[in-house]
Amino acid sequence: MESWRTEQYLRFMDNSRLPLITFKNLFLASILLLMPTLHGQQEEFEDEFYSGDVERKVGFWVLHQDAANEAKLSKLPQGQAMLNDDPLSDFQLNAPKNWNAQMEIVPVEGMPFEQAIRVTIDDPKKGRATLRAYNTTPLTRKDIGLAIFWARSVPGSDKPENVDVDFVLQMNQPDWFGSIKRDLTLSPEWQKYYIPFKAKVKGPKGITAQAGEERIQFQLEAMPQSFEIAGLSCVNYGVGNVTFEQLPVTTISYRGRELDAPWRKEANERIEKIRKGDFTVEVVDASGNPVPDAQVSLKMTRHAFPFGSTFHGPRAVGPESETEDSKQYIKHFRENFTRAVFEGSTKWAGWNKPTLRQEAIDSLEWLQENNISFRGHVLVYPKWRKHDGQLKKTYKDDPEGLQKAILAHIEDIAGTFKGLVTDWDVINEHSADPSSWPNWMGREVMVEWFKKAAEVDPGSGRLLTDNGIAITVGGTLYNPKQKAYYSDIDFLIENDAPITGAGLQSRYFWHRISPPEASLEVFDILAAKGLDLHVTEFDIILEDEELQGDLMRDYLTAAFSHPAMQSFIMWGFWDGAHHRNNAPLYRADWSLKPAGKAYRDLVFGQWWTEAEGKTDAEGDYSTRGFFGDYEVSVTAGGKTVTQAVAFDENDKKAVVKLDS
Repeated sequence: MESWRTEQYLRFMDNSRLPLITFKNLFLASILLLMPTLHGQQEEFEDEFYSGDVERKVGFWVLHQDAANEAKLSKLPQGQAMLNDDPLSDFQLNAPKNWNAQMEIVPVEGMPFEQAIRVTIDDPKKGRATLRAYNTTPLTRKDIGLAIFWARSVPGSDKPENVDVDFVLQMNQPDWFGSIKRDLTLSPEWQKYYIPFKAKVKGPKGITAQAGEERIQFQLEAMPQSFEIAGLSCVNYGVGNVTFEQLPVTTISYRGRELDAPWRKEANERIEKIRKGDFTVEVVDASGNPVPDAQVSLKMTRHAFPFGSTFHGPRAVGPESETEDSKQYIKHFRENFTRAVFEGSTKWAGWNKPTLRQEAIDSLEWLQENNISFRGHVLVYPKWRKHDGQLKKTYKDDPEGLQKAILAHIEDIAGTFKGLVTDWDVINEHSADPSSWPNWMGREVMVEWFKKAAEVDPGSGRLLTDNGIAITVGGTLYNPKQKAYYSDIDFLIENDAPITGAGLQSRYFWHRISPPEASLEVFDILAAKGLDLHVTEFDIILEDEELQGDLMRDYLTAAFSHPAMQSFIMWGFWDGAHHRNNAPLYRADWSLKPAGKAYRDLVFGQWWTEAEGKTDAEGDYSTRGFFGDYEVSVTAGGKTVTQAVAFDENDKKAVVKLDS
């Protein structure tokens, strides 16, 4: 891995000379280059455009296209078209007035379509343009649909080879509720995209978007560019006519997914070194004399390393706890996790509501009774949109007053839970956000927040937490968001803020997938600053369950293998209680997903220890195992003694005394 890391270090350290869009290009351009070259390689195909599996690998990414997509497409019912018979005529280019932007219909030869929309943008200013059409037929919440189109970039002397666009289907009114967003990078060769979606309709008229109330659009960034779109269709199959799995989909993969990838061997070697120890069970009789030839059994009952998830307290306390799903929820939580975090009741807005405050207190009491540790989220969420309108109304012109209110809130909530919290997200989602309060109040307020947290509860860890750091678009190491985060940590350390750790939310999306090697490099960068690392909100927001499973396996392995990593927390584990209805472990019916299987195979399989053997002449039995809690049983002279033992880095020996 070292040569790879050196290559990436040199590549990203020099990024100050690159335009901002380059970091997105690093990932997204790679994706499209990885797609099969359908045009220009037809001599390899039996069919004019498709034959067998085609897979190209460039850089980090693999974009996989195969004949199975066309086979799936041929089996679908007709559905209802969401665009007119001539869909190209439905689209209009919307650009700021000061942009030199134009759209035209151009002829195309040698493809299964004869015309394309060409968009050309020269010398754009600030803002964003869209190539937009509107639905011509209704779309109702939970309808299943499929968008298909071909696209390519049109390079020129002043136009880039790769062009970034976002395909979006969303409501044409506030809150602009969206059904799908896919970040793409177009290369000069025609590529075909299959993008399935499940309608998410939410508006003043209810759950159905009438004709003209949904946008079908391509969003364009402010950069010189030219690209073409063709062969476009958008079909609504309604509810119950097809399943999501029946739809074709353009899928991606990532570098390092292979089971024999070099990083995996290195990670497993580190796990063997840092997460395991050589344990000894010494068996003695009532007089303290060694007992040879005693039968010893070690059965692991709990990891020392905390694995956890968000915890929905009402499913454990209150009337909701009596439902069958709640009983399953508690059962599976206990089986899988030893640490919990609350999703909303300990945020400032939630904490100010008496019912949610009491819910948090009651839920934490239940966690303590069930030997489940608890981390706190969040002391300061430094942006107005994460709070009720009254806070902004009161303090929008009063930074000193806001600071006093923040410090009082930290004292209140951290004081309430003093001694009960393993670590707090002191600040969440600040870095590189222009709307974040420290950009208005002054950066030094962050130091005061950390100092107040340490003053109120000195025994808990204190994290600066953010998204898009260890998992990024393109697997970057030094993109603008990451550099801002590193800079904020350096500022806190240099100004004596008592920060103890880096909180890494760690969410995978279709357009945001880092290879494991890149995530490991980010871990190294942060650990070099002397910080503990915590995965705080792990999510895999993808429809491809096989890909979900491999991402779980690989990111969990990478995280567990890093010596600075102290915990791994998911932002929900069951589809029935998940903010995106797409949790890592269990579907809504409690069936185990591939990612759930990967998790359990690692945490309770490969990383789980059970051993047995006999004591030697000195009464010792030795074995190697994962740090954690064990049930140790010793049998000698027809008697068996069982006791609970905790093995960790500092205590690797247990003494079992046999009664006479």
